[in-house]
Amino acid sequence: MSDISLTASMRSNLLSLQNTQSLMDTTQERLSTGKKVNSALDNPSSFYTAQSLNNRASDLSALLDSMGQGVQTIKAADEAITSITSFVQQAKAVANTARDEANKEVTSTGTYDKETVAAAAVKGSVTVNGETKELSVTFGAKDEGAAAATKIQTALQAMTFGGKALGTDVTVSFADGAFTVKSAKGQELNIKFEVGGAKIDGTAGNSNRTKALEQYNDILGQIDQLAKDAGYKGVNLLQENDLTVVFNEDRSSSITIKGVDASSKGLGMTAAADWGTNANITASIDQIDAAV
Repeated sequence: MSDISLTASMRSNLLSLQNTQSLMDTTQERLSTGKKVNSALDNPSSFYTAQSLNNRASDLSALLDSMGQGVQTIKAADEAITSITSFVQQAKAVANTARDEANKEVTSTGTYDKETVAAAAVKGSVTVNGETKELSVTFGAKDEGAAAATKIQTALQAMTFGGKALGTDVTVSFADGAFTVKSAKGQELNIKFEVGGAKIDGTAGNSNRTKALEQYNDILGQIDQLAKDAGYKGVNLLQENDLTVVFNEDRSSSITIKGVDASSKGLGMTAAADWGTNANITASIDQIDAAV
């Protein structure tokens, strides 16, 4: 079969069509990508300049994301600090309320006369949190008041209520012919007892103080939990974690936010064990003021 011969005009038209198709392909690629230069073949200088700018833009975008994460971390810490401050103020209000509640003591009426005390078991009763138990104490003949007080105290401290002994929180003293019963930590007990002409009948302690102490310690626990929950993506500024935020690609510009311990321990607040005296409550209030 013989070769097809193209005239000069036909060859020119074919080349023109091929060029038009190439231009259409280039235009379609630009339309689909949105870029005038899509490869080094289009324009080497523009392509590599754009590539460099794109890489820098990517680096800056990563830095911006890092800054945003840093801001969120600080916001989390700030919100927790605001809540912790509120809880610390609540703790102070609880402590002030407890201090206004008197820790009562019971002083016997009548005058103790050792001559009237026989070597026999003398009975009385003690009530704690609605639970009443009999109190029985055996005295020796003509026991001095101090010795009688010691025996009453020993019997009281051995008594159990709610599965817990009263223990050393309860003390009994004797002076000027009268017995005095105290509850050191404020646990409230109603005691009735009569011996040698001295009659003990009243309430020692103050349950409001013990309730306030428990509430105060609960608040400290909530402060600890808030400090633990103040983190953002693994960084907690209130648990002594530091946060470094970088501002440029070569990391020559940055800022470090130092973390602190914002738990009750870190703030210098310790759980209260004894609010039986105003001095102990004042010590807790002093810790609160220092924490704020």
